[in-house]
Order: sequence, then C-alpha cells, then structure tokens
Amino acid sequence: MQVSTSYSATSLSFASETLKATLAVSATPTATPAATDRVELSAASLEFQSASLSLSGTTSGKRGTDIGFSLDLHHQRASFAAESTQIETDSTGGSVTFQRGAGEVRSSDFDFSMVSASEGSDHLNDEVSNVSKQIKPAVKEFLSAAGVQGGWGQVNRLLRSVA
Repeated sequence: MQVSTSYSATSLSFASETLKATLAVSATPTATPAATDRVELSAASLEFQSASLSLSGTTSGKRGTDIGFSLDLHHQRASFAAESTQIETDSTGGSVTFQRGAGEVRSSDFDFSMVSASEGSDHLNDEVSNVSKQIKPAVKEFLSAAGVQGGWGQVNRLLRSVA
C-alpha cells in the first residue's frame, strides 16, 4: 500500500504610507524669487530566507510490518522595505514628506509519502500516527527555526488528510 499528499501555499502582502507636514511662515513678498533648499534621504532593504527539511525512514506498524515514509518541507520568505524622507524649505516655510513601503512573499511546500510492505495488515490511521510520532520532534524544530506560523498543527492535519 502506498499513500501520498502534497500541499503548496503562497501569500503576498504589501503596505504603503505617506505622511506630509507643511509649515508656512508669513513673509513680505520680495522682488526676487525665493530660493528652495531640498534634502532627500532614502533607505531600502531586501531580505531572503529559504529553509528545507527532508526526512525519510522506516518504522514498524502495530503488527510488525515495515512502514517506509518520506517527508519534504520547503519554506521561502522574501521581504522588501523602503523609506524616503524629503525636506524642502524656502523663505515662506517648509515641508517634510515621509514615505514608507513594504512587501513580503511567503511560500511553503509539503510532500509526504508512506509505503507499507504488507497490504491491509495495519489500519492506515494507525500507520500515519506512528510515522507522525517519529517525525514530530524534527519537524517542530524546523518549523520554529523557519518562523512558520501554525507549526506542527498544520503539518499534522496534512498528514492526517491521507488517512
């Protein structure tokens, strides 16, 4: 008997913000045009994270049958953030403009397969439970290190979906 399941998910989020403050000063008009001073400061950052976990092995079912399994987890995250501040002044006042933008993409892939050497000797649900117990510590540690929300509960639900 052989069972397998796969799952892929991608999420995308963006945020943007613009703030502007203007200060006006009363001044007597002059014959010459007012000079304008402008300063602009910008910063940007890009971050990428990729993590993978592959497990395979053999364990015994309730009746002593060999159960082979393999699990592949992949998690990727990319984020971008940018900020810009512009200060502009002249003889009549000044303005400050602050802009900020950010985006993030997350992608997760999950592949699981299980093979039992004997047809029908164990219940599929029992076999999945046995494999789940074997891989749980390594998967929980991987998911925590990769910063994946939902952690073990999400993977366990996917494992149970094959039974």
